[in-house]
Amino acid sequence: MRIFSTASLRHLAQQKRLKQVEDLLPDAISKKCLKRLAVMKTGIEANEIPGSITESLVSHGLAQKEKLSEAEARLPFLFVKGINIELTYSCNLACSHCLQQPLRPSGTASWFSTELAEKVLQDAKWLGFFRQGLNVTGGETFLAGSPVLEVLAISHAMGIPTRANTNAWWGEQSQIQIGTQRFSNDSDVVEALTMRGLQRLALSLDNRYKQYPQLLSRLVRVASLCEQIGQDYELVATDPAKDISGKFLAQLFVANGSRKPHHLRVTPMTMVDVGVASPREAKISNSKKLSVLARTSDCKGEGFHRPHYLHINPNGGVRSCTYAPGSGWHGNIKEQSLIEILNTAARNPVFCLFEQGNLEHFIEKYFEPWQYHYREIQHGCAASALIARLMEHVTKAMKVDKPHPSDEEMNAIHVQLSREMGMEDPEQAQV
Repeated sequence: MRIFSTASLRHLAQQKRLKQVEDLLPDAISKKCLKRLAVMKTGIEANEIPGSITESLVSHGLAQKEKLSEAEARLPFLFVKGINIELTYSCNLACSHCLQQPLRPSGTASWFSTELAEKVLQDAKWLGFFRQGLNVTGGETFLAGSPVLEVLAISHAMGIPTRANTNAWWGEQSQIQIGTQRFSNDSDVVEALTMRGLQRLALSLDNRYKQYPQLLSRLVRVASLCEQIGQDYELVATDPAKDISGKFLAQLFVANGSRKPHHLRVTPMTMVDVGVASPREAKISNSKKLSVLARTSDCKGEGFHRPHYLHINPNGGVRSCTYAPGSGWHGNIKEQSLIEILNTAARNPVFCLFEQGNLEHFIEKYFEPWQYHYREIQHGCAASALIARLMEHVTKAMKVDKPHPSDEEMNAIHVQLSREMGMEDPEQAQV
């Protein structure tokens, strides 16, 4: 009998992290033998490794008794350099461009658990997914009930460089409740972040300040506090109007004692027509345009089969596209470990669709007959995210005795998907 490596063991070998595999094993194994198992597609004889070690490797998802298929042998997560955990989709604002708005729960916020976050961080660090670090975001995570401070403390203890996002609502405020802790003022909040080793605080700059004018001075206040305490911060500028950008920089200059900021980094972002940022006018006039548009996305579609980041939604779903909130086509970390998800990633239908590049056939079959449900899509990332989410829904609807969803099922999928992505055609939305 022969035993074979899994994608996870091959991944660890590529990352030169086999030493930590040795630490898991009940008995000693030569590095040469372990490396042979990791790299040999034909596997090795089971009698070359003690049975206790074989069983341990299998139980940890690092070896298997069946030969890997060509698809399973691929390493789609070899390129991952960071993890993005979305702690919630709840928010205390309703911004006019938010891509998560259609998914936002009403009422009490639901949160990603601290225990699950710790397990994800442990697994992701073990697999080498933090070359760039962790990003903690929402929704808005700086709210009562949020585990954000605990997650930052855990990541700091693990030595993981971490970035956290906030809309800065708490600037200029007092008696601020974040998680279970209450802070006297905004300065104490920034100090608490610094004490937890936060590498960078990410703040949004966009046209929400026309919608919520009082927020601009709060943003300036938080930025000035970061300057005072030496906390690095980042301005994520999503197509803000020039007057808003100019006003922010002018006010920050004054708040910073007429000095230029030293801890500020600006990251320009473009508006993507997902969620309430979708255009309000025409539908897609030609479905063939969708596949062409998808190939103009920032990642040119490679993010679905050579991802640089993995995104985990509040329900535990794992995906590889930031513009497909709510999705989890790679699996769910409430049901699987990251090792198990890595082992099956190359068999994933979304992975296969984008790797093979056969978008036109998929669109013709599963999108074109129902394109009337959608507004016009203008951004390549929105087109890619829509195709990925559609494949996820279609796959879930397939059954052994019925490999293709019925027309009725497909119509229901498109009604749901167009609403969840904020891409409904206005006329269809009224039906």
